[in-house]
Amino acid sequence: MVIRQMRKAQSSLIIVTPQTYSNLLEAIQPRNLRLTRLDDEIYNHLNQEFPELIENPDKIKVLDEDWMKSRDGKERWRKFIATSVFTYFRGRFGL
Repeated sequence: MVIRQMRKAQSSLIIVTPQTYSNLLEAIQPRNLRLTRLDDEIYNHLNQEFPELIENPDKIKVLDEDWMKSRDGKERWRKFIATSVFTYFRGRFGL
């Protein structure tokens, strides 16, 4: 009986938590959203590596899959992600 109640409570949390995060994300303008203290650094890095995305926000809304899968696109994204992930972990774990 207790286990059944615990499972019921857990399942309600599983449903409510994503809804709460979704509501928070929808309530905040993207330009004001800060998930980590490194957001500005990562954004500036994105601006440096992909100025065409920053200059034309419509390109961010729907990324061109062919461009991303091109040789140049893959190289640029890999370089950006590798550096950004390192920046995040360095700030998060003090590396």
